[in-house]
Parts: sequence; structure tokens; C-alpha cells
Amino acid sequence: MSRSRKSILVLAALLTSLTLAACGEGFEGGEESGGGDDDGVPSAPLTPNAPKADQAGSTQALPPIMVDEVSTTASLPMTNTLVFNLTNPGAWSFAAEPGDLLEFTPGGDQGTYTTNPSAKPLKPGVAKVTASDGMQKIIFTITVTQ
Repeated sequence: MSRSRKSILVLAALLTSLTLAACGEGFEGGEESGGGDDDGVPSAPLTPNAPKADQAGSTQALPPIMVDEVSTTASLPMTNTLVFNLTNPGAWSFAAEPGDLLEFTPGGDQGTYTTNPSAKPLKPGVAKVTASDGMQKIIFTITVTQ
């Protein structure tokens, strides 16, 4: 075996040993020391964006309820959000009757992205929502449920 080939094999073995040693750093005497740095601070969890479990142990990540020019009726649970998927999202204004069931957030240009208008439920009931962009009006019927 040539000298350069032996050097490469020795270097590969050394790198493998160092890698294995670095991987085992969080263990002392067969017990995990908590990970992280030598200052005793534990490292961040491996899945920081994982949904948290509720008290029953199940996880919940709800998509928003969507309405548009065609789908104008929706049932909106108190735990969710309503999104208005309309062309030119920044041009729309909203009025609801009664006015105390929904809280509206306007859509539009946010600098690097554009948001759709949305509504957050405030209390259960049925609201007639009038959306207008100055050219057309759309009436939505939104039932807010527990």
C-alpha cells in the first residue's frame, strides 16, 4: 500500500474517531447529561416547531376556514380563523351585522408578501358580512360556533 493511501486511511480513521467522540459528548457513565454546552445549559429540543399536545395528549393544528367569491357560507369555530380569499386583497373593506361577532384584519401588501383579509371570532352567532372593493359587493353568511 502506498504511503499516501496509508495517510488517507489514517486521516479517515482519525476523523471517524473524532466524530464518534463528539456524538457521545452528551453521555456520562451511561446517563445523558442533558446535552448542550459544558456550562450545564441544555440544548434546544430537536423539534422546536412541533405542535404542543393538549391535556388529553392529542395535538391540534387547524387550517383556517376559507371563503371566496363562490363559497360565501362558512361555519367558524371559536378556536379558528376565517380567511377571505379574494382578488386584490388590500382593496376590500368589511362590515358585519351584528358587528360584535367578528374582528376583521385587513389584507394587502406587507412589504415582502401579501396577506388575505381575515376575521377572528369573538362570540357565537350568525353574522352577515358585506365585503366591498369599491366595484363589487359580496355577502357572506358566517356562523360562529363554540
